[in-house]
Amino acid sequence: AERRDARINVGVSTFVPKPFTPFQWSEQIDIEETWRRQRMLQERFWEHKGVKFGRHNGQSTFIEGLISRSDRRAGDLIEAAFLGGARFDAWDEHLKFSAWTDAVESTGFDTKDALRERDLDERLPWDHIDIMTPKSWFQEDWQRATELKHAPDCRQKKCHQCGVIDVERELCATMLRDSIAGAKSEDRWAGRGNPLPLPEEVPVLETVKLTPAGRPEEKPAVQRLRFRITRLGDARFLSHLEIMNSWIRSLRRAKAPLAWSQGFHQHPKVTFATAAPVGESSLWDIMDILVVESVEPQIILERLRAHLPLGFGVISAQEVPIKSPSLMSSVTGFKYRIVPPAGTDVDMLRERVTEIMSAEEIMVQRKRKAKGRWRRKGFRSVNIKNMVADLKLVDEEGAVEVIFETKRHEEKLAKWREMLGVLDLPEATSKVIKTHTYLAEIHS
Repeated sequence: AERRDARINVGVSTFVPKPFTPFQWSEQIDIEETWRRQRMLQERFWEHKGVKFGRHNGQSTFIEGLISRSDRRAGDLIEAAFLGGARFDAWDEHLKFSAWTDAVESTGFDTKDALRERDLDERLPWDHIDIMTPKSWFQEDWQRATELKHAPDCRQKKCHQCGVIDVERELCATMLRDSIAGAKSEDRWAGRGNPLPLPEEVPVLETVKLTPAGRPEEKPAVQRLRFRITRLGDARFLSHLEIMNSWIRSLRRAKAPLAWSQGFHQHPKVTFATAAPVGESSLWDIMDILVVESVEPQIILERLRAHLPLGFGVISAQEVPIKSPSLMSSVTGFKYRIVPPAGTDVDMLRERVTEIMSAEEIMVQRKRKAKGRWRRKGFRSVNIKNMVADLKLVDEEGAVEVIFETKRHEEKLAKWREMLGVLDLPEATSKVIKTHTYLAEIHS
């Protein structure tokens, strides 16, 4: 039957010919050509109200191409862009493209050379890296692609002698075992008859019991554990997704009997008080986990400490009511130490702190969230005065730092990046450490 209310989501991305692929010799189109093609598609789709046209930001793709297809000179470009304020460039709301154009100009970076087509016999910037697959194999695969041919997946067909099996035979064996295990799970889940045999060598984590369909067993959570966690050193440069995955893997290594969500895309029930901003060190974050078997908090704490990656730490663990409110909804504020860079004029900074606390308004600019078919981009002015609980300068024996505390007001909190801007402190060279996370039930 015809469905007049049906909707189709169309996603279009600009191709980035990545290193170590058969297309590494291809040219990447520039921003102007990307926009031209996107406008052409937009005009075609616009008359169809049931089609939502999504496309990748051409500026983000341009930056991706500069970094992935260049040589060591991309390091100077990245550093210059970072010092110019570039952060979270994969997210449209955080992309500061001017920082990259300024970095290109200041470093003399050749953007056309990075994106150009390469000759098959020329030396590529990444040729010195050994990935166990010879360049000649990619050249052969590139030739097949130009003839609209492809090499079938060697997990189901014959080995194509890419070179990995000659150097690390066990890697190919592991790949084949994992492929067989995945085929077994898919066959059982789809009910397509007898599954393929599963080799005994395929490891299964003791903490995750699988159903015959190869999915985590559905067991109700019986306990909630709350951890105070830390993030220091180079770990502060990880994204929140990377941090979350690191904690989940550590919990699984520690054999924590994690509860899993239901539905098609299941995931462990691990939650955090807030998303971790890149660049922020923390002495006091909070993580909750739900488990399907009762465990002693101190025991799981010690086991978890033995499996944490560098820069991650766990201070304490305690049991909380299983029906406790979600962590994010319980957060009432944060406390930070801001260490200004060396050479900062302390007297001017002290005067600035006094001015801010005595002002009737503290205005900052926040980006608008794009909603609906018409995407309105830009900024809006926000008064964070009522969100600033405390701001003071501490100068003890030449160690200068600003103590900044924010409290929830009208369901919003002030951000430390905003406070750096208000204080006229550079983000790239200032150090920010979260020293406390306040929750509603423990906030004094």
